[in-house]
Amino acid sequence: MSDTIYTSLEADKDQIRILELLPGDFIEPIRCRLLVESTSTTYEALSYVWGDVDYKLTIDVQGQQMPLTRNLESGLRHIRRESEIRRLWVDALCINQDDLLERRHQIGLMGRIYKGAERVIVWLGPERIVIPIQAIQAIRELGSGPGVHWNPATSYDFGYGLRTLIRLLLEWTNNDWYKRIWTVQEEILAKSLVYKYGSFVFQSDEINRLIHSYHRHFITLRCCDVSRIGVDRSDDQRRLREYVSGILRMISVRNRNPPYSFLEIASSFRSRMATDPHDKIFGIIGLTDDLSPEIINYESSMADLYTQTAFELIQKTGNLDIFSHASLRALPQSNYLAQNLPSWVPDWSPLKLEHSICLSARQYYTNKFNACSYSSPAHPKRYAQTYLGLRGLVCDAIAKVGARQESGGMLVRTALGWRYMAKVDQEPDRLYVSGSTIFDAYWRTLCMDIVMTSSYIRRADERTRIKYDEWSQIFQSARGDSVVGSPVVGRLPYHLRSFDRHVRTVGVGRRLFLSKRGYLGLAPGNAKVGDEIWVLDGGRLPLILRPSAKELHEEPDPEYSLVGDAYVHGIMDGEVVEDAKKRGIMPTPVILK
Repeated sequence: MSDTIYTSLEADKDQIRILELLPGDFIEPIRCRLLVESTSTTYEALSYVWGDVDYKLTIDVQGQQMPLTRNLESGLRHIRRESEIRRLWVDALCINQDDLLERRHQIGLMGRIYKGAERVIVWLGPERIVIPIQAIQAIRELGSGPGVHWNPATSYDFGYGLRTLIRLLLEWTNNDWYKRIWTVQEEILAKSLVYKYGSFVFQSDEINRLIHSYHRHFITLRCCDVSRIGVDRSDDQRRLREYVSGILRMISVRNRNPPYSFLEIASSFRSRMATDPHDKIFGIIGLTDDLSPEIINYESSMADLYTQTAFELIQKTGNLDIFSHASLRALPQSNYLAQNLPSWVPDWSPLKLEHSICLSARQYYTNKFNACSYSSPAHPKRYAQTYLGLRGLVCDAIAKVGARQESGGMLVRTALGWRYMAKVDQEPDRLYVSGSTIFDAYWRTLCMDIVMTSSYIRRADERTRIKYDEWSQIFQSARGDSVVGSPVVGRLPYHLRSFDRHVRTVGVGRRLFLSKRGYLGLAPGNAKVGDEIWVLDGGRLPLILRPSAKELHEEPDPEYSLVGDAYVHGIMDGEVVEDAKKRGIMPTPVILK
């Protein structure tokens, strides 16, 4: 069928197809035409999810019946005009899905396609909730200014609108459009965006203002009570927090100009899913210049694609930031997308949203450090496809490790065990290996020596230490199996909540360690005694490497497995590199496998 519906596109002219959605009443059969045009033509783009691929309907395209998913058919039916043609770009219809070469080329153009659309229409599916006029009025009123509270007692109509509105937001938290990787670039690149939910149309600005209002009143200030508008279940409250956080991340990225860092996008939206695991890479390639569209190849194995992606990113950027993603393979995960990957290559499986948020934050903090002293960018070499050659300096080795901080917050016994291992209470004034005291090194390690607020990020200072003192006092006498900051331990005062969130963010999946020379640090959860601490060229963070089981002297260059990145207090700002220069020590080759 595709041979008769589709005419060939000329790749060198960057041609695309435009779908003309012919006018008709809502209940009439859908009829369309396909035109071959350039990317500079005028059109709208439809952003949607395919839905159940096993349940299909047919529409008329070029006079022939063409199958498509029920969700797409419904979307076209809802946006069709009664008396005029609508010119659209719709990937399932405008790309010949049976032609792998065309598909590869068109996916490489998708960034330009969504950026060039006059408007991107987000199809959220048929309405499942009756939306009264009071809910529409509530959306507009809440978005009118930060001082408008979500107070159902304001008036009967406003209260009724709020309760309907919150049901609508809860329904949207389960909408697959917010969970798929492809929709990220489709929203970020749009110069104009509208949400279509059944017969209702919402402008992106009014939804964004609504989300900011929810975040301000329920999460930041906590001046409003979500249970008063019908959200009593803790699971529903969690879903709303995650949904709001996801949209705010999208807004934050949209407010900056492309191109974006591949790792910035990949970490921010790591929890997003893809039907085809290749699309965890291809779905965001239109947002970045870090990877060439030439990497798009659906016939490559997942291991080959992910390995090539990692190598090209190191080559292009000259840094080793991607190793922070590889270390996440230590987290409990059952649905890995690729098997038998080298230790230095990330598996781009979707993460739990909590882990995704933590990864995004840690990726951001990386910019504040320069363990390699910017002395030399990474010059990677590949051996036998899976081996990576780099250069660097070995600093130390791990002598002791504490318990791993799990998701959901730090257990009191973990926090107390870390303090005991570092001998913070026994010898708080003991001189630390790089200067200052062991107490100072300990609290700075817990927060990665970083202060993070909604408006700035900077290195920790004496004000941060005062917050640490208050925070640690709260759980000193609590049960070991309770969580720091939980009601069982004692509700944290408002001024400590950001510090608590920050400590949890930098510590999820990590464990405290003590090195042979006396350094304190945070390492991946699978780090163990004997692992070595290295600073490699291009590495803004120190790295934990595990020596190969074979005798290292059998090879001219030692072989290691990457465990992951680390915070090591006292060597985050190039101290190791500068000391080596003074002593005439040169970086040595190392091979990661």
